[in-house]
Amino acid sequence: MDSWSVYERSIRTNKDSERWHNRFNRIARKANSPFFLLLTLLYKEARYTGYVVHLVQEGKIRQHQNKQTTNVQGRLNKLWENNGNHLISTNTLLKCCARLYCPC
Repeated sequence: MDSWSVYERSIRTNKDSERWHNRFNRIARKANSPFFLLLTLLYKEARYTGYVVHLVQEGKIRQHQNKQTTNVQGRLNKLWENNGNHLISTNTLLKCCARLYCPC
């Protein structure tokens, strides 16, 4: 279940997914790659991802986020911190998160 939770995880956008998909397609070089070629490519991608995570943790690379996404991420981080310190309830956290994404 942890893999489904987005609690305390940074915002990912559709652009992130499309960027990865386009890069992977360039590596595969064709639409109907054989299954074992795809497995090999996915294995290499997993190793590469581990390397990139290591570089991010060391502060050697950063992901670019636009100003609005950075603002929302900062507000989410503050809400998560307040919830973790028991300054706001989980119910309040969820209501505030909903307002961030749909300020109706």
